[in-house]
Amino acid sequence: MPHVTPTIEGLHIVLIGSFNPQIFQPAWFSSENLIRKEEADSAKIDLVHPQVTSFSLEWLELRASPDRFSVTSSSDHRFQPELARDLTLGTFRLLRHTPLRMLGLNRYYHFPMSSEEAWHKVGHRLAPKEPWKGLLERPGMRSLTMEGTRTDGLRGRVHVMVEPSIHVTHGLFVLVNDHYEVEKTEQPEGASELMDTLEKVWKESLEKSRNIAYSLAELGE
Repeated sequence: MPHVTPTIEGLHIVLIGSFNPQIFQPAWFSSENLIRKEEADSAKIDLVHPQVTSFSLEWLELRASPDRFSVTSSSDHRFQPELARDLTLGTFRLLRHTPLRMLGLNRYYHFPMSSEEAWHKVGHRLAPKEPWKGLLERPGMRSLTMEGTRTDGLRGRVHVMVEPSIHVTHGLFVLVNDHYEVEKTEQPEGASELMDTLEKVWKESLEKSRNIAYSLAELGE
């Protein structure tokens, strides 16, 4: 079992395409049986506008703009990644003609390190200080992003970002962006391709992201 355990973890599901933000209101999701009526009635609505809709439930935050749709579930509230996935699938199975170009499964973690020394050790291993001698005084890693190619035959890439946590003292923030694109990015043919991808890769994507994040955090142990 891993020696490190995140204090905060979460998931962003992000879709890039063409959307009508005003559709995505709690009452609409309730009318389509995607959330319960009680949830719609108690939703915290931040904004409903032709350019942006934003609201939150106990287990999810949703935001939509003309070119971006996202849902977030985090352990700050009730972490329910499967419900976030099901809401996304249900929404765009209904709105199957919505032109979607990209899908991002973004898994993030804030790990408390066992000591300040362990915290520094991760930075030293990911961003060695020797090349910076004579160039910077007391160099330290503020942000590191790595990109990898896909190995599953799908279009897209994998990004991993590592930074000091802003929520945990001597903590490590890791974000894994598992990014997918439709075959015809200039003329996407509705939502079905990326919804099929979401169903197909869901379990493997989350397991891969978890493995990457925990492996990086354990560099300090």
